Amino acid sequence: MNYQYRNFSKEEVNIILSRYFNKTVLAKQWDNMLNRRKHHTLPYSDMIMDILSVTEWEHVHQYSIELIRDYCSLHNVSPDEVPKHIEVDYQKMLIQYVMEPFIEHVTSVRKYDEFRQNNNHLHLPHPQKIISNFGSWNNFRESMNLSKNNAGNPIAFTDNQILEILEKHQAFFTTNEVWEKHIKEHEIRNNEALPTMKWIKTRIDRKILLKYNSTLHRTEEELLSVLRENAHAFSNGITYWTAYARKYGLPSYNTFVRNLTDEQIKDVL
Repeated sequence: MNYQYRNFSKEEVNIILSRYFNKTVLAKQWDNMLNRRKHHTLPYSDMIMDILSVTEWEHVHQYSIELIRDYCSLHNVSPDEVPKHIEVDYQKMLIQYVMEPFIEHVTSVRKYDEFRQNNNHLHLPHPQKIISNFGSWNNFRESMNLSKNNAGNPIAFTDNQILEILEKHQAFFTTNEVWEKHIKEHEIRNNEALPTMKWIKTRIDRKILLKYNSTLHRTEEELLSVLRENAHAFSNGITYWTAYARKYGLPSYNTFVRNLTDEQIKDVL
């Protein structure tokens, strides 16, 4: 199958020139930069001049200087900071451009990755790169004017299903950051969506969730109750308590110190 890329738009060229404005002094410099890359879809100097409707590269260079000046003024950054500052916009734009001819394969993460691996010669972006730049697979689909996949909709999960998921994936149910990373990687590997931590917390009673993550916020009374039941271990100091709490799934030493007064702790001990 022969896939054809469309021409870049002027807005897309603006992002590209801003990202690599330090390579715009000479047309030869620009083309040499592209020739050193094994795989790319970036436009060569003659294509850029056509898109911008100019006949001399020096006009492109001057145009790039104006782009940078405007960008710095708008975002309050220095010219040297522009490439890093615009990187996310650049990556998103490039992913969208590269993926347009393959839009029919942008269904589930698993199906797209199968297509990508079966067509290595196309050098398509890894799904994790897409998700990292857009935040989620559904966000990327929306950016391509595709409907959301319903598989990731938390409403699809019953309370019993959530509890089964927690039993199976308890090792990752620690912080929101760890859980979000896990569910993204899990979806890529298994094409199976998992509920977000926020959704889990809204559906499952906190007392039940403490079974799976003892570091979740407890009320003051709950902390005092834990302290009363384990006063002998807490009295032995932070080092002893850290090992003891890890063994029995109890809050950290600092959790008590942050949430209880010295007088409350002293009264219990």
